[in-house]
Parts: sequence; structure tokens; C-alpha cells
Amino acid sequence: ETIVGRLSGSNGILDVQAMGVVTTTGNANLGSNSGSRGTATIAGSGASWSVDGALHVGGSQAGSGGTGTLQVGSGARASAGSLTVWNDESSIASGEMSPLVGGMIDVSGALALRDGGKAISYYGFVGKNPPGAANSIGAGRVTIDGIGSRWQTRQFTIGEAGPDATTVSGGGTLKSDSDTV
Repeated sequence: ETIVGRLSGSNGILDVQAMGVVTTTGNANLGSNSGSRGTATIAGSGASWSVDGALHVGGSQAGSGGTGTLQVGSGARASAGSLTVWNDESSIASGEMSPLVGGMIDVSGALALRDGGKAISYYGFVGKNPPGAANSIGAGRVTIDGIGSRWQTRQFTIGEAGPDATTVSGGGTLKSDSDTV
């Protein structure tokens, strides 16, 4: 388990640079408890962070917590079994519209944006994430729930690899310039 920013008032930072590799067995939390802040920046060619369980941004498996930020930059990759962005102070970013350009966030299971959680990407794939595809966030099931929760992407594709689901509810928003369903 990896926890970046655990206690109230703490400010944890995980910074993975070019060719750096971090592997987490189990779950990972960025800003796990109320009042904590956790930031992970994965940037540079060959940089990667792999979480074989759930990655929680702005909380933990118990629910919403502090503030979490995940940024994936050019040539870098972050992957997790599932990814939840818990609150309006927390976000994930990958791709051309983010401060860091050209990264990939690969979620093999479920992506959930809750209670104001945000994601920004160039490509958004639900059920298909081609190996090596840059500027993307991929997941099999996506839930965008709660006022202010949003996924902003230039191109959104769902269902190419079979039956997949995206649910937008409770004031959540999915914004895409181009859709393929």
C-alpha cells in the first residue's frame, strides 16, 4: 500500500521522473484523510507508476478525504485496477489540455468521479485502451456522479471492445468534442 498525504495538515509528494518506476502492491491513496494533501506527478520518458489495486485520489477505500492530484506528463504512464477521484478539491490530468502534455492513465476496471472529482484527457476510451496510446484515460466502467464532477476530453470512445458502460448522474458532466458510441 502507498499513501501520499495521510494526516491532517500533511502535504505528501510522489515525483516520478524519466525512467523512474514505482510499483504499488495493493491500494494507493493521494490525500487519504480530511485536511491532508497528496500529489503524484509522473513525468518524462519511461516514467511509470503501477498500482495493482485501487487508486484513490482525495480519499481512500473508506470514502472522501483530503485533496489529491494525479498528473501524468509526456511519455509517462500511470495504471491502476480502478481509479476513484473523490471530491471537488481533487483531480487527475493527462493529455493536451492538462499542464503536462502527452501522458497516459490506464484504468483496467472502473473510473469513478464523485462529488466534484475531475478528469482531463485528450482521448477517453471506455472498454478500449490501445497499447501505447498517448494522451488517454481508459476504463471499462465509468461513473461521473455529483454536482461539479466532470470528465473533459477531446475524443470519447465507448464500447469498441464489448459491452461497456458510462453513467453520468446527479449533476455530473461528460464533455467531448468528438464521440464514438
